[in-house]
Amino acid sequence: MLTKGLRVGEKICKPASVGCRGNKRQIRWGLGCRHRHSRLRASSFTENSGDIVMRIWKHIAFTMALIAAGPVAAATIVDTGNGAVGVLDGYTLNQDQSLAARFTVAAPVRITGANGWIGAYQSSTLTISLFAGGGQTPGALLYSASTPVVVTGRENATWRGLGGQSWLIAPGTYFVGFSSSALLTMVQDAPHPLADEAYFNSSNGYWVENDSLNLGVQVFGEAVAASGAVPEPATWAMMLTGFGVVGFGLRRRSNRPVRVAYA
Repeated sequence: MLTKGLRVGEKICKPASVGCRGNKRQIRWGLGCRHRHSRLRASSFTENSGDIVMRIWKHIAFTMALIAAGPVAAATIVDTGNGAVGVLDGYTLNQDQSLAARFTVAAPVRITGANGWIGAYQSSTLTISLFAGGGQTPGALLYSASTPVVVTGRENATWRGLGGQSWLIAPGTYFVGFSSSALLTMVQDAPHPLADEAYFNSSNGYWVENDSLNLGVQVFGEAVAASGAVPEPATWAMMLTGFGVVGFGLRRRSNRPVRVAYA
């Protein structure tokens, strides 16, 4: 029940030449060798190595471009307007009950903060969360952050929430949810409420749709350029591991006998 409140052209001594130690082929770089030389043709190994290096540098350049691309504009994503002024009583936020409202974004956005029109009966920790919102009630939890609400007595509803977040989301539908460690209230009667709202109560253990809460909600963010996604830690780890594997492979191949073709 809802309650309120990552060389070519090296030279090599021919094996038959006098002076080649042990008649072994010696790779030279055109220095100190008086024997007849032939320029190496570019081996397939060198060509493949060049391709690998080019791909790695392209990947690095692309990654740098991703990191450099930043927010292009600040935006107010949701603002329903405040609820009733000078009022404390409203729908309850506490350990037993949470409230949420659904909103939609048409382009990639970095959520920077959110507020609720909230009254306080006592000091508490307010938690604001972002959920997937493909249905009529909140789905998987995507992000969450908390902020203290400190009061010396009962305080009427005002905008309370958090900022400084960096919650990157793709175009789609989401729920912003509110919960509290102690008694707070979300005062209703916002002039432009979101169309889909829901509440979670420990008595039923799941979210329930209720589109008549008329909650006061604000969501802030910044539009992000299409190439502005920053690689996640797992992506960085995979990229660095790839560089290590390529370097190790090239090191091993460089220690093998060199196969050459004379011009």
